[in-house]
Amino acid sequence: MSIWNRHWHKLSRKVQAYRSLEGAHGFAIVMADLADFCHYSRPIIKISPVTNQVDPIAMAVAAGRHEVFLRIKTMMDTNDIKIRSWMHDEMMQLERMDNEDVSEFR
Repeated sequence: MSIWNRHWHKLSRKVQAYRSLEGAHGFAIVMADLADFCHYSRPIIKISPVTNQVDPIAMAVAAGRHEVFLRIKTMMDTNDIKIRSWMHDEMMQLERMDNEDVSEFR
């Protein structure tokens, strides 16, 4: 098997593995959490609270997280609308849980 064929086979197996997860229980919750953690919908520029200037180390960490999420997004062949829907659904679920907690104390 040529190097190209080996690489293509390995990549296609990874893509199939990523895409097989989409129907799994909790998948949308995990993707919403990863999108938030990886700064998917927020700027990666980080300002130091101490110096009030751009923090290059924190920014590099944020950029790395963002790049990882973009790889997952690409492998899953997922679009922005779907990701934002997962994030919105998770936010609404957390809000419902908060409202239920508050109503218990009334």
